[in-house]
Amino acid sequence: MANPMIATAPTNSRAASPRLEFEHLVLGDLRELLNDEPGRERDRWLLATLDMLLVSRPRRSLVYLPVIPRDADWVAGASNPSELPLPFERLQRLRDRIAHRAPYEALAQELIVDLRLYFEGLRMQRETSLPIAS
Repeated sequence: MANPMIATAPTNSRAASPRLEFEHLVLGDLRELLNDEPGRERDRWLLATLDMLLVSRPRRSLVYLPVIPRDADWVAGASNPSELPLPFERLQRLRDRIAHRAPYEALAQELIVDLRLYFEGLRMQRETSLPIAS
């Protein structure tokens, strides 16, 4: 009988909090939805997805969310994924526009760029925090 292979994480890796893992999954879903063909069905899914993100957002972002220039190297100073900025105000505006059936494609395009930068930042963090094999 063969031994089953079990994937394990490196001992020095930190597990993300369940809220952060959930947020990343929902952000990935949002990213895919924004790239789907426009229509009422997509709008319904966008509303549900945005509602899940906005309900689970950290309360501190209600008080202050800095505006970060697109050319800023904002990833370099973040020590963990929870420090990467998420555009919650923009997510709320998109949700409101969809709910009121107002035009939102320009805002959606901005969010596509924001999400791409966010996920690139996460990837860069993971690459820099991985142990180097000797």
